[in-house]
Amino acid sequence: MLRLYGAGLAAVGATAEVSSCPPPYEIPQEWSRALHLAFPQISGIDYRSRHDNDKIADAIFDTAPNLRELSRNEELNTDAFWKLAERYNVGMAP
Repeated sequence: MLRLYGAGLAAVGATAEVSSCPPPYEIPQEWSRALHLAFPQISGIDYRSRHDNDKIADAIFDTAPNLRELSRNEELNTDAFWKLAERYNVGMAP
């Protein structure tokens, strides 16, 4: 994984704008494409989440070696949802 935060930004000539720009996300998509082409050996990019920059998010390329789905849960886990809602002080409206 290529680290696209902290010192990793300067290493590739980027700024935090790469992961903090507003939609439609043209800047991060262009960076992702360019980095994927420049570093075909990497499996993806680690970056700071735009909505919670304490968290690291991953963009995983479809060419990542040994990447396979181990399991999938199609059901909404309401406990997990409400834990997130409480953490970010948000809720749902009808």
